[in-house]
Amino acid sequence: MPDSPGRVPVDVLTEIVRTENLVDPYPFLAWVRNHDPVHHSPSGVYLVSRYADGREVLQNSKLFRNPEPDEIFRLFPAAHRHRSQLLLLHTIALNNPPAHTRLRRLVSRDFTAGRMEALRGRVGEISDRLIAAVVPPYRDGQVVDLGAAVASQLPLHVFGELLGVPESDRVELQMKMPLVLAAMHPGATEEQLLTADEINESIERYFADLVVKRRHDPQDDLISALVTARDDDPDILSFDELMSMLWGLWAGGFATTVAAINYGVLTMLRHADQVHWLRAGPAGAQSFVDELLRYEAPAATTAVSRYPRRDVRLSGGTVPEGADVRVLFTACNRDPDMFDEPDRFDPSRPAMHRTHLSFGHGLHYCLGAALARMELSVILPKIDSSFPDLTLAGEPTYRPALPVRTIDHLPVAMDAA
Repeated sequence: MPDSPGRVPVDVLTEIVRTENLVDPYPFLAWVRNHDPVHHSPSGVYLVSRYADGREVLQNSKLFRNPEPDEIFRLFPAAHRHRSQLLLLHTIALNNPPAHTRLRRLVSRDFTAGRMEALRGRVGEISDRLIAAVVPPYRDGQVVDLGAAVASQLPLHVFGELLGVPESDRVELQMKMPLVLAAMHPGATEEQLLTADEINESIERYFADLVVKRRHDPQDDLISALVTARDDDPDILSFDELMSMLWGLWAGGFATTVAAINYGVLTMLRHADQVHWLRAGPAGAQSFVDELLRYEAPAATTAVSRYPRRDVRLSGGTVPEGADVRVLFTACNRDPDMFDEPDRFDPSRPAMHRTHLSFGHGLHYCLGAALARMELSVILPKIDSSFPDLTLAGEPTYRPALPVRTIDHLPVAMDAA
C-alpha cells in the first residue's frame, strides 16, 4: 500500500480479490477508507468505504436510485436477444418504485420475522441431520470439510423448503445456477450467453411445471403463495414477472448465508473467548450472530449499482450524476467513526452499536435478513456443541470473486493436543 495520502493507484475491485486480501481484507480496506473513501476504479465504478456514506447511498432514494430500464439495456445490450439475461435483469433488486413496491409487497408478506421464526424448529432438524452425517468421521480423527458438508447444504435445503422446491431437485438446480448467472457479467461472451440461455430454458421450464403443480395442489410454500398472488391479486404478476421473481429468489436465497456460516465457524475458532455467547440460549446466540455479520460481512460489496440523481457530495468525496456506485460492506462495517474498536469481535456491543450494512439498508433491505439471522443462530450453537476440540486442519480456500466472499473449503478436525 502507498505511504502517502492520495488516490489509490490500483483498482480496489482487483485488489480485494487478491489472495492476501481474501484471507484478511481489513488492513487494505482501512487504508482505502482513510485515503480514498470514494474510490473511482479504472473500470468506472465508484466504491464508498465509510459507514455514513454507505448508509446514505443505500437509504436516500431521493439522491440515489437503481438503474432505469434504458440504462440497464445500455449496460446489457444483448438482453433483448438473450432471455436468461432479460429475466435476471427484471428481478426485484433491479427495479425502482412503483414496480419495486408492487413486486416486493407481493413477496415480503412471506418473509416476516414471525414466519421465519416459525421455521426455527425445522431449521434445527435439518441442521441435526447434516451434522450427524459428519460427526462419526470427525470423532474418528478424519478431516471434515464443514463448508461442503454443512454450510453449503443448510441454506440450500431451508430455502428449498421455503420456496417449495422438492429436495430431490435442489442440488441439480443449484449446480446450474453459476452458468446462468454468468449472463449478468457485462462482459459476458456470446458463447456464455448462449449457454446461459440453454440452461435457463430448462430451469424456466422446471419452475413453470412447478407453478402448474402448485396451482392445482397448493402447499405451504412461497411458490404456492406467489401463484395465488398471480391469480387473485389486483396487481397481478405476469408470467415473466413470476419467472423473474422465482429466479431472483433462488439466485439470492442462500449464497450469502453459506458464506456467513463459514465465517461464523472461523470466528468461533479465532475468538474462542466469545463462544460462550452461543451457549447462552437464543438471545446470546443472536448477539453473537449480529456481531458476526458486522465483523465478517458475507458480501464484500453491493451486487446492484446505485446511481446518483445529481452530483452528490459525500463525506469522502463527490460522486457524479449517473455514476455506478457500490458500497464496500466490509469496509463500512469496520469504520471507527461508527464502531468503537471496530476490529474487535465483541457480541456485547449495545444494539445501536451493532448496526451494520451487511443486509443493505432502506428500500432494498434484504428480504431474507430475518431468515439468515435465524439460520445462523441455530446452526452455530449446534456446530459448537457437536464438534468438541474443533481446530482448522488446513487453510480455508477462498474464491476470488465478487460480490460474495465465498469460502470453497473449510477443513476442520479434532484438536489432538
